[in-house]
Amino acid sequence: MSWLSQSPPERIEIDDFVVERANLQHAEALADAVNESLDHLRPWMDWAQEPVSGESYELMVPEWHSNWERRSDFQYIITRKQRVVGGIGVHDRIAPCALEIGYWLHPAATGEGIITRTAERLTAELFEFPEVVRLVIRCDKGNLASAAVPRRLGFQLIRELDQAPVTPGNTGRYLEWELTLRR
Repeated sequence: MSWLSQSPPERIEIDDFVVERANLQHAEALADAVNESLDHLRPWMDWAQEPVSGESYELMVPEWHSNWERRSDFQYIITRKQRVVGGIGVHDRIAPCALEIGYWLHPAATGEGIITRTAERLTAELFEFPEVVRLVIRCDKGNLASAAVPRRLGFQLIRELDQAPVTPGNTGRYLEWELTLRR
């Protein structure tokens, strides 16, 4: 069991899109969205190097549900007009009292503020948890679009980390952004 006393909301509606807990009904549409986005994601995401199938996501959903119930990892799918346009996750892999936010977006949905608004809303929700005092976003230094999100949300760049490149676009330098809640 995680140090978190609760889970974030399973569904959030923001303007014309929905952020909801990943489930089996998303598997095929998620695979389609990822496969359509491979050229866009491959430079930055180690999990987006090869095409995927709906069946592969169907196999992952039970683990995602188990992690959600343990309050250690929260996988969301972002949909607009019933079409998967991205995903965002909240991960308990930093330290007690801190969570990491990670995200991806279909290239046809970029430039519309979807990830910024989603991360902003999740940040507000997560800071309602009494034990959460710090949120972190990490991205490769070369991934300018990802780095723009924490900057727009008021996260502070706290360090650059050396990390062996694992994808074609990785520079070997990761940026770590942090937002701390002062209670």
